[in-house]
Amino acid sequence: IDEDSWNPLLAVDYDKQGQIWKVREGFSIPVYETGACDVQAQVQYNLADGRYLFDMTSIGAGKNDIRWLTEDNGSPRLKRDFFTSDNLRAISER
Repeated sequence: IDEDSWNPLLAVDYDKQGQIWKVREGFSIPVYETGACDVQAQVQYNLADGRYLFDMTSIGAGKNDIRWLTEDNGSPRLKRDFFTSDNLRAISER
């Protein structure tokens, strides 16, 4: 855990034999819109299989493609009651 932002930046997973199985690493960036830090991208290394996954990256994105919202601007997802069980049930398809 990063001591300034409290973002998890490194994690290690073990298999049932107690050997290191996966290592996960996050990359902290300053977010000037919110005055805080966030984890923009992460890498997960699967040491047992020799594979890795690079996720949540913004490489190749334009400078206006990534933004952090600080006001709701009319978006229902940023309203307090959007993620209640009643609302999610009402807007979901079954």
